[in-house]
Order: sequence, then structure tokens, then C-alpha cells
Amino acid sequence: MSDWKEYRLGDCIEFIIDNRGKNPPLSDSGYELIETNMISSNNKYPDFDKVTKYVSEDTYNNWFRKGHPKIGDILISTVGNIGKVAIVNADKGCIAQNLIGLRVNEKIIAEYLYYFLISEIGQAELQKATVGAVQPKLPLYGLENISIDWTLHQCIFREINFRKIDCRCRNICSFTIRCNRRSITSIH
Repeated sequence: MSDWKEYRLGDCIEFIIDNRGKNPPLSDSGYELIETNMISSNNKYPDFDKVTKYVSEDTYNNWFRKGHPKIGDILISTVGNIGKVAIVNADKGCIAQNLIGLRVNEKIIAEYLYYFLISEIGQAELQKATVGAVQPKLPLYGLENISIDWTLHQCIFREINFRKIDCRCRNICSFTIRCNRRSITSIH
């Protein structure tokens, strides 16, 4: 179809928060260290009740080379249980090992990217981008090359009021959106 468009995820990203590579020095209190255990398919947002590690103000301000997550950023696990996704809903915390954050640009809406990435299509794209047999990982170059269906994006915003599928009813909503010949199925 003439209006069918696909974009690379990398074309829709303004900034990547990527502090992987080494562990920050920890402290008994301070800023929350967001880890993969805080992200689950049962919750759209990181679960700060599961915080077990903190960094000091000095570490927060000086150690992290690629910034901190902000409200609306998308968090994705890149090692271990690859493809766990959350959207940041509070300006707090920091990320290091096994997580990256994506700040979207004007080409896409963060909430759409979240729903796309947790869909069957999005999860399949994340798995295709994964490399390694012994210790699988999702490299940044693989993530940036994920295809996003733009027509699907437009259909979703015509068909869905996101407030209806937010946290209150995420567990009971199950739906299929058909747009041209593609679909997102069973988002719940």
C-alpha cells in the first residue's frame, strides 16, 4: 500500500541512556538503581518497591556517563530476560547494567513505542535483534535497526484510547488491532 511506512527505531530516538559496562559504587541510601527485576510484564512502569540498591549523590552526579532516565523514557532489558520493557513514570533513579533507556523524538510517541515493544510483533523484533548463544544480549546496533510500522502507529491512535488500557485494566484488557495486514495481538 502506498501509505505503508516503516521506520528504524534508531530514527525515532533522540537520546540513548546507556551506562552499561561496569557497576556503579553502591551506598546504603540515595538514588535508586533501577534494575531488570523492577520491570515485568505485569506492570507498565518500573516497580520502585523492588529497589535493593542505591547510589550516592556524588555517584549519581559524576559516575553515569550517559545520563539518567526521565519521565516518558522507555527502559529495555538487554541481557538475561531480554526484551522486558517499561516506561518511566517518575524523575527518579538511574540505570546501569543490563538496561538501556530510550528517549523518543518527535517521530513517535513514547507510549506507542512501549505498546509496540510489548506486543507480539515488537517482542519478535527484539528477539531477531538478539545475538549470542551462550549469553544472549540485545546490542545497541540491533535495537536501533528494529522496524517500526508507522501505519500501525496511526491506526492505534485512531482505534484506541490509551487511558482505557492503562494500569487499571491492563490485566483484563485483551484486544486485537488489525491494520492493513498486520496486527498487534493480545496486549494485556
